[in-house]
Amino acid sequence: METKSQELPQILVGIIGGGYGVSTLLPAISTINEFRVVSVALSGNSISRTEHKDLVGSGVLQVSASEIIEDPLVNMVVIASPPSTQEKFAIAALENGKSIFCEKPAGLDVHATRRIHAAVNATGGFATIGYQFRYDPLIKWLGMKVFEGSLGKIHKVDVQWETSGAINTSMNSWRNDPRKGGGVLRDFASHIFDYMSVVDPSNFKIQDIRPNRLSYGFRGNNLKNDFQDIDFQGLIGSVEFHCRVSRRIPHPLGHKITIEAENGIVQVVHKTPYGINDMFAKHNLGVDHGEIDCTQELDLESITSQMEKYKLDLRQLAVRNLFLDFAILLHGGTAPNLPDFVHGISNQMYVQEVEKALFSK
Repeated sequence: METKSQELPQILVGIIGGGYGVSTLLPAISTINEFRVVSVALSGNSISRTEHKDLVGSGVLQVSASEIIEDPLVNMVVIASPPSTQEKFAIAALENGKSIFCEKPAGLDVHATRRIHAAVNATGGFATIGYQFRYDPLIKWLGMKVFEGSLGKIHKVDVQWETSGAINTSMNSWRNDPRKGGGVLRDFASHIFDYMSVVDPSNFKIQDIRPNRLSYGFRGNNLKNDFQDIDFQGLIGSVEFHCRVSRRIPHPLGHKITIEAENGIVQVVHKTPYGINDMFAKHNLGVDHGEIDCTQELDLESITSQMEKYKLDLRQLAVRNLFLDFAILLHGGTAPNLPDFVHGISNQMYVQEVEKALFSK
């Protein structure tokens, strides 16, 4: 795609959201010749305007969200605002003839995601959602193992994703307010639902959801409904599925996915601080054959080379790969791995079902 970039008109981009939009999305987009970021609408969150100026760089206008949406020169709007605001920005941008990238979960709930999807269809605009984990090397390797069939019949899937993010997040942040889309269900678990549908697409359908335990209290507030700490089990088809996600672990474990199957156990782990040296993959073939370290199958040299070339971290590199696919779509090609609003609706439905199972009285 990038070899032909000089023959194609650049896609002019406006970014709504001064936190993640500036710290992660902007650097990734800026490495792709097909895109040029021309404006950013800053929020009043954690980064000051002075720091924003340094991050955004020269030549990028700092404007309001409405100015980005109404600017006739902007071709694509990147929406990296809290979930409670994503719907209004997405629909307005589509109705103004823009293509959109919307951060997950693409709306506060499944109804909002459906309304955005309807606007995509009505306007004929192009759209994608920020489920970049499907471009993560660990997830891609795990999907390859499942696809090739060497594991045999899968018996159990276990996902643990444990960080200390909530401890360092202000109680006033939207991340701590489920009415604004906060909590690990939308922030982290929606990613899990998305990438598991890629790892094992023929069998992925969560059912029989039930709490594994209930958490009590968050930072001393004695709340039964702890949206920062979930633990549930269910079935993916006939496969046992266990999911534990928390943002309040003092000594975070990171992210671990384990698949127990007929021909052994495969596991991918990305420990904090989530660098290139903190991730590994292994395949345990049982007592007679032992454990195989498969980490080099992730092609670490190539990943490291790309990180150095584009000056991106691993998360930004996954985002970059998503935007490369989106550029293909925007220029008339096909990008079958690109997450769309059909995927977004499905993920939001799982969020809704798990939320009911865990927090309904």
